[in-house]
Amino acid sequence: MGLTNITGVFSRYFVVGFFLPAYVALVSLWVSASSAFIPNTLESHSQTTQVLILGAVALVLGLALSGLSYYITRFYEGYPFARVAKWPIAGKLYNAAIGRQRRPYDRLKTIREDEHKSRSERGLAAARLDRWFPQDRDALLPTRVGNAIRAFERHSNKRWGLDGVPDGPALVAR
Repeated sequence: MGLTNITGVFSRYFVVGFFLPAYVALVSLWVSASSAFIPNTLESHSQTTQVLILGAVALVLGLALSGLSYYITRFYEGYPFARVAKWPIAGKLYNAAIGRQRRPYDRLKTIREDEHKSRSERGLAAARLDRWFPQDRDALLPTRVGNAIRAFERHSNKRWGLDGVPDGPALVAR
C-alpha cells in the first residue's frame, strides 16, 4: 500500500462529498446543541481539541458514508423494494409506488404524442420524459430518483447506441 492509495481515498471527491458534509453537520450540532446533549468527555477538552475530535469523528463518518454510498444510492433508486415485491403487503406498496411513477410518465407521453397540442408543450413533455424517465414504461422504478438515474444511464444508448453503464467508465478513462 503506497502513498497513492492513501491520496486516492482522501481525494477531492471524498473531501467534498463525504468528509465536509459530515464535519459541517457535526460542528453545527455541536454549536447548536445544549450542554446536556454534548458528551461530558468532549466538554472536558478545550474548544480547539473539541473541533479536532469532531474532525476525527467526521473522518470516520465520511469513510463509512463513502463505503456505503453504493448501497444508499441503490436504496434511493428503489431496487430493494423490487426484491420484496413478491411479499403480500410489500407487493401492494411496491405496485402503488410504481403506479405513482406511471401516472406522470403516461401523462407526459400522452402530451408528447398529442397532435393537437402546441409544439412547445409537446417539446417540453418530450424533454421531461427524456430527463426524468427511462424510455420503456416497463423499466420504471418505484422512486423519482431511480427513474432519473435510469434515464441518465440509458441516455447514451438512446442517442448514440452506446450502453452507458458498462461503457461509461472506459470512455471517461480516455
